Amino acid sequence: LPYISGKVSLEYPDLENICMRYNPPSNNTIESTFHFFYRPPHRSSQERDDFFHAFQQTISKHPSHLPLLVLGDYNAKTPQWKATDPSTTEGRLLSSALDDLGLVQLVKDTPTRYSPTGR
Repeated sequence: LPYISGKVSLEYPDLENICMRYNPPSNNTIESTFHFFYRPPHRSSQERDDFFHAFQQTISKHPSHLPLLVLGDYNAKTPQWKATDPSTTEGRLLSSALDDLGLVQLVKDTPTRYSPTGR
């Protein structure tokens, strides 16, 4: 069986993040790392800034020779990912962080959440 380990950020205890490293059982598959993040909506600007700082610091420490997949719910919007969305501060901060880290976001131009109220 493959070995999967998980951990939370000890350096940033308020960061809602789980990191999992997948070590495959054979030499034919590459070890991979998965980071899962959640940024709750409606937080103070200080909490928002703290999240994006911790996000960047956490991802920047990832070994560059290992594949990395970053997943999450960032409660951030920008027309860069969905043409009809207004840009939010969170969207601009996430977009900037991804650019700084050399990452791209793979998103379809469809909602990831549906609500009966349409929000």
